[in-house]
Amino acid sequence: MKVLVRGAGFAGLATCWYLLEAGHQVSLYDPKGIGGGASGVSPGLLHRYPGAKPRRADDSATRTLLNIAGPNSHTPKPILRLPQSPEQETHFRTLATRYDDLSYENGLLIHSALTVHPLPYLNGLWSACLARGATYGEAPAHLEVLAIGAASDQVTPIKGQVLRLKWPDIPPLPYNLIGRKYLVMGDGWCDIGATYERNFTSPDPDLQTAKSLLLPDAVKMVPELENAPILDCRAGVRASPPGHFPPIIKQLDERRWLYTGLGSKGLLYHATFAKQLVSLLPT
Repeated sequence: MKVLVRGAGFAGLATCWYLLEAGHQVSLYDPKGIGGGASGVSPGLLHRYPGAKPRRADDSATRTLLNIAGPNSHTPKPILRLPQSPEQETHFRTLATRYDDLSYENGLLIHSALTVHPLPYLNGLWSACLARGATYGEAPAHLEVLAIGAASDQVTPIKGQVLRLKWPDIPPLPYNLIGRKYLVMGDGWCDIGATYERNFTSPDPDLQTAKSLLLPDAVKMVPELENAPILDCRAGVRASPPGHFPPIIKQLDERRWLYTGLGSKGLLYHATFAKQLVSLLPT
């Protein structure tokens, strides 16, 4: 069957791959290009322990796609989750006794975590799709999958901004950090994010708003960042579904299916739900 996938972010590219695996003919189209939306701005923090009271999640489908996309798509790097309350600290300490990829060291240290590089990942996965016969561009199709993120009218658009700061003259952290905000270590820089803006007038970066919402928490995590030069500001609009989770997968009419609403858990779950969607389609 010929299927057109609209949307070239995490959801759309994963859907392309599983459609091809199922034997469909696939075209992909996105006016913003590969990773041109919110997926391309993702911090790339992949770990198995989401939520305020985390339980171990299955990230195997995402890790499989990362391996298909190639070694440039990700880097192993631990994540330190900082507790935000005494109750969360107690939960983190208990959790660290249950799984061998966890320890407690001033926070929940997740040794199995990965730093995903969103654009290399998405482009690597698209190259693998091309090798299996996918094409790019709008094309006649029996079915369309709308993996269009916040462009859908069935989700709440949430603007997320990220600041890139020059790393101060101190040793780099051996892990990424998640507290009230996240910190992703780079080579001489770090990314701080993300804002959670429900009321915004433009999807474009807004440096003053990003600074006011991000820098106070960044300085709490690493005080030496207080006067760090700002190198860049990026923004994306993610799709939050009603009730926050799970995402929306549903048939709109005879020809169109909708897959959206992954919200902040897109990197963790995009492959799992793309697989589920493809299993629902007619052969």
